[in-house]
Amino acid sequence: MNRFLATHYNAVPFYLKSRYDQLLRALLGDADNHPYSPVQKQIGLLAMATAAANTEHFEWGATVAEYCEAQSAKTEHIVSLETIQLGIMMAMYNLEYARSNIAYVVIGNACRKAFAAGLHRQQLRADSDDNQGTLERRHTFRSMYFIEIWTSFYLGRPSMLEFIKIEVAQPQDIFLSILLHFAAVMLKIVQQIYRPQCAPSALWNNAIAVGREMAALHSKAQADFGIELDAPRISDPRGMRPTVLVTLYNFMSLLIFRPFLIIRGKLQHSQAETFESSATPPQPRPGIPSWLNDACHRCLNAAESIILYICQIAASDSLLLELRFNCFYMENCLFVLLYDMASNPEKHAHNLPLIHEGLQFLTRMRPGDPVCSSITTIRRVLHHLNLDAGPGELVQDHHHQQHSPQLQGFDPSSPPPPPPPPLYLSQMAMGPGVWGEQPQQHHLPLSSHPLGEPGLLAPSAGLQFDLDLSGADFNVDITAIDWGTFFSYVPNQ
Repeated sequence: MNRFLATHYNAVPFYLKSRYDQLLRALLGDADNHPYSPVQKQIGLLAMATAAANTEHFEWGATVAEYCEAQSAKTEHIVSLETIQLGIMMAMYNLEYARSNIAYVVIGNACRKAFAAGLHRQQLRADSDDNQGTLERRHTFRSMYFIEIWTSFYLGRPSMLEFIKIEVAQPQDIFLSILLHFAAVMLKIVQQIYRPQCAPSALWNNAIAVGREMAALHSKAQADFGIELDAPRISDPRGMRPTVLVTLYNFMSLLIFRPFLIIRGKLQHSQAETFESSATPPQPRPGIPSWLNDACHRCLNAAESIILYICQIAASDSLLLELRFNCFYMENCLFVLLYDMASNPEKHAHNLPLIHEGLQFLTRMRPGDPVCSSITTIRRVLHHLNLDAGPGELVQDHHHQQHSPQLQGFDPSSPPPPPPPPLYLSQMAMGPGVWGEQPQQHHLPLSSHPLGEPGLLAPSAGLQFDLDLSGADFNVDITAIDWGTFFSYVPNQ
């Protein structure tokens, strides 16, 4: 319970912390304790089950959650504040155990109950003597609001809260308040970056417009929590809240500019294929526009910031090391670096040490999915690229090994891994950050040679490595791009 209160509680503070202590006593059979309903006790059990995901007691947590799921069937059609809270906790539990599809369904059901209960509307007849009850109602809805939008955002699925008019006042909890600002920017990223089918030049303008919203988030976090979101410092505050804000901010920055990385990679690949199939010398190719390189740099810088932050700060705290959402961020960042290397063989010297550092972090986490499946997938891509995938042998039949965590991802009989190349937190502060002024970059000519060199980056013939597949609905279609306009576009200063 203490682990939950130090970590996940920060995102769902609809109960006072003292309430969880009372719930624990009630679960232990304290006869003198205030009586709690079965649903409230299930909330307490789910709090502990969620925290157990990050410990060696994760199987106990899964057993407890199964009990709660069975009991919740009795209240499935009851609309009340506590059944909505139970839905929020059940969604958070499923997110922590890498069951994101179930979490998406569960939080959606909680939202429907909240609408039926009118939680999204202003409470007109609030009891002035029941201030705590008003806060609990408000924080319940706002916690649900963030969890639903965040789940929809990273799954690439529509949010049912996007067009709902919300009349509920902002929460008093300062951390929940900034999470709601993050949720609002997430919706704008979906609306302006991933939803419209527009030219890359218009997409760039949209990205810069969303960047102004990101700058406001950066300023708020600096004022309220004293942390630099895009360039964390060793002197910054530590703990769950800074970790959530730094990783979430940089992940959002990564997603804003990821379409440009895909566009550049596909452009380089299509031009390389044209060169290979052409019987006559191809026409001179225009250089990649500086604004496109700038966008790709911002995406890659965000990925590096997350990797370095998680490996150097979060990993030093036993509570933060095992948070399963770190695995989600790490996997996405490593795929971005892999995609960059597949398109730009010269980047392997810079990206590969970061990838090894990220893999080393994942191997330190408790075995089991999603950690082991992430390790196996990333190492398989490295094998396809003929790159050093780290020690151990790939587990070919991962599906049938999922109940033997010690065999997943690495061969336990292999020698211990050598220490990765030293990476230091100060590296994150060397650049201007994702949204700062970017260094001047030369136009990179489109390679006139096939991707890869013997023994360096020679993808196997069967490798279909497309970053589009890593997020549903987060695809980029380059077939309709007007290339003449694309290469002549000059962004407004």
